Amino acid sequence: MVGISGARILIIFPKPPLHRQTKAAFQREIEEYRVLSEQVMQQTNTICEGVEKIRASVDRPQCSKQLQ
Repeated sequence: MVGISGARILIIFPKPPLHRQTKAAFQREIEEYRVLSEQVMQQTNTICEGVEKIRASVDRPQCSKQLQ
């Protein structure tokens, strides 16, 4: 009889194949990403419009500047 005290065996199992649940989870994450991307684009457009309005108001001559 051969004894090995304190020895541990590490068994590595291969990753399981993608199942339908996993594919469904990926689909949900892709849809969530699409929705978030759409929201980011809308907010970016809102910010750009605001910046354009500010630039336009800065470029316009002010009444007080015209009097000087």
